[in-house]
Amino acid sequence: MEVGFKGCGNQVLTFLTDEDIAPGTPVAPVAPGKVAPAATGEPFMGIALHTRGGCVSVVVSGVVTVPYRGAGIEAGYIDLTPDGNGKITQGTDSFYKFVIDVDAVNKQLTMIL
Repeated sequence: MEVGFKGCGNQVLTFLTDEDIAPGTPVAPVAPGKVAPAATGEPFMGIALHTRGGCVSVVVSGVVTVPYRGAGIEAGYIDLTPDGNGKITQGTDSFYKFVIDVDAVNKQLTMIL
């Protein structure tokens, strides 16, 4: 039997952006109503879903699957941070999230925001 988490309880908000943000990129606010890709170690408010016409849809709560960088990431309540290149990496005392699945082959993790 397989399980699925995609879209479970997701809350999606639309923000302005000056960039073409790739899906799965952690984002942070840069001005009222405006976001950009989160810098290395910066607190991220959500994960980009889709960018079009100067707007980006951002998952701010719920379950998301994102690309990650690094090794040793496992399911559980762990410290995660943006790597500054559109992926998530393990942090040190930054932002704890609950990781519910890790795909080490495709370097993707599923977490609850």
